[in-house]
Amino acid sequence: MNPFRRRIQTAMQSGGGAAAWTPASIAGLQLWLDASQITGLNDGDAVATWSDLSGNANNAVQATASSRPTYQTAEINGLPAVQFDGVDDFFDLTSNINATNFTVFIVGRKSTGAALHFVGVCAKGAAGALAPLYYGGDGNFYTQTQTGAYRVTGSQNATLQSNFLYAGYSNAGSPQHRLNRVLLGGSNTSSGSPTAFDAIGARTIFGDYAAQFVGEVLVYDSSLSAGDITLLEDYLQAKWATP
Repeated sequence: MNPFRRRIQTAMQSGGGAAAWTPASIAGLQLWLDASQITGLNDGDAVATWSDLSGNANNAVQATASSRPTYQTAEINGLPAVQFDGVDDFFDLTSNINATNFTVFIVGRKSTGAALHFVGVCAKGAAGALAPLYYGGDGNFYTQTQTGAYRVTGSQNATLQSNFLYAGYSNAGSPQHRLNRVLLGGSNTSSGSPTAFDAIGARTIFGDYAAQFVGEVLVYDSSLSAGDITLLEDYLQAKWATP
C-alpha cells in the first residue's frame, strides 16, 4: 500500500480525539461539493442548493426550478450523485472563483449515449471562457488558464461513460489533464480570455449543457504538488471506486 493511501485510511478510521483527514486538510480549498453528503432529498428530487463543504459557503445554486439537476441514489459505487439532464440543468456558484493557478477534481459519469458536452467547473457566460474544464463534442478536453485554452487530443468518450476520476490543473501557466490517474497529452492553443469560474455544468453562452452524473467536485486555488494530487486521487478512488 502506498503511503498516501495508508495515510488516508488511517485518518478515516481514526476516532476519539484524532481529527479525520478531509480534502480541507490541504490548503487552498475553494469549493467542495459531495453528493454523498446531501441530506433531506429522495431519489429524483430536484436540487436547488448543493452545499459547499469547503468552509467558504460557496454553494452551487439554481433558482429556476426547471433547470435544477436531480438527486440520484446509488449511482456511483452505491453512493448518490447529482444528475444534469443535458438540456438546461446547471448550477451557479454563490461566489466566483478567481485563481491564476488551480487544481480541480471531478468524480462522475457521462450519460450513456449522450452526444452533448461534458462540462465541469466553468465560466458560463463569456465567449471563449472554458475555465477550467470542458469536454467538447469533438472528443477532446479543453481548459483555460492565463495562457489560453488547452486541447487534449484523442476522444475520451468511452472512458467518460463509465465512472471516472478527472483532475485538471495549471502547472506554471500550462494546463494539464489527468483521467483515471493517467496524465493525458495535448497541445496549447489560444482561445479567448480567462475568466472566473462561476458555474457547474454549463457554458450557457454557447448552449452547452452537461449530460452527466457528478459525485464529487474539489477546486483549489493553486497548482497542487504531485504528492497532494496523489493523496486526493487516493481519497476519491477509495471512496467512489473509480479506475
